Amino acid sequence: MHLLRKVDGKRWLVTASVCTAFLAACAGGPSQKEMSVLDEQIKATESAESTLAAKKAEKARLERLVAEKKAAKSDLEKKKAETLRNLSDMSAE
Repeated sequence: MHLLRKVDGKRWLVTASVCTAFLAACAGGPSQKEMSVLDEQIKATESAESTLAAKKAEKARLERLVAEKKAAKSDLEKKKAETLRNLSDMSAE
């Protein structure tokens, strides 16, 4: 207990870090099972990222298509309004 009283503030953090480093070094590194689990997680992540990129590209393509369709619809509505106006002008004559 007296040792803890003497070590305070930043010294306590340094002491804890050194102790953690020694304990980690004694662990012997990751096991083969841990490495295979890590490899599986990396593959799953890469697959998910690839799928995400494909979905984003598809979304962008569909958004462009929707914008084109909206523009075409707007043009057609303008032509329709002009045609109706011309028809009403012709019937008024």
